[in-house]
Amino acid sequence: VPSVKGRGGDKDFKALARWVAKQRSKYKQLQNGKINSSTILDSRIDRLKSIGFKFFIGTGNFDHRTPNSRWSAQWEEQFDALVKYKDVHGTTDVPMAYPKLGPWVGKQREMYKLRKQREEEGEEEEEASNGMSLSEERIKRLEELGFHWSVADSYFGGYLECLRQYKKKNGHIKVKHTEDKRLYNFILRQRTAFVDFMDGTDDSRMSHERVRQLEELGFDWKYALYKEKRVNKENAENGLTMVKDDSSDSDDDDDDEAEKNG
Repeated sequence: VPSVKGRGGDKDFKALARWVAKQRSKYKQLQNGKINSSTILDSRIDRLKSIGFKFFIGTGNFDHRTPNSRWSAQWEEQFDALVKYKDVHGTTDVPMAYPKLGPWVGKQREMYKLRKQREEEGEEEEEASNGMSLSEERIKRLEELGFHWSVADSYFGGYLECLRQYKKKNGHIKVKHTEDKRLYNFILRQRTAFVDFMDGTDDSRMSHERVRQLEELGFDWKYALYKEKRVNKENAENGLTMVKDDSSDSDDDDDDEAEKNG
């Protein structure tokens, strides 16, 4: 920025220098996909370009691709990383702490949630001018890879795969509490959720699809036993007589112990 003469002198120069730096910073953030494009921002960029404003200075190796192509390239790069991650770990449920890929997976879920909210409100999904959107084609590719759109689905999918591996190794899914505490407690939670599901509870975490996936593995719901547990719990809370079924499952004591250690 050339020296500004007249009223204010160096003070005006410093203010203008800060303003110029801010415009370059905004443009760089837009290029890197850190902020979304807007009508106002696009208009300001066009006006600055019309007077020959230079958004990049020096001879650094800046990426001068459009935001759209830059974001698309970044998306493809992370998608490829996700494919490799699944090849190694057998799942697309990447921990948030996993460098670069973890936050990217979280971002896809966030954009998917926003897309669904717009659809429910009757709004049409429009691709952002800087390419930062989740298209139907990208959704399809992620789903074909076995991507889970919610953290709850991610949790379920992870343990479902563990259960598959357990059956592959042992020929059954009768997991003992002493073998794998977390996987055992996962099984208990599915049985409890199934009772909610059969009772028509609105906030049940069970679904027809999850029932199908578990039953494909030969899952034993122990519905009568867990229904009895539910009734006894409700009776105890209301000061009523508890129900006792002498035909309770032999694993009942083990279940109770697991719930205590939960």
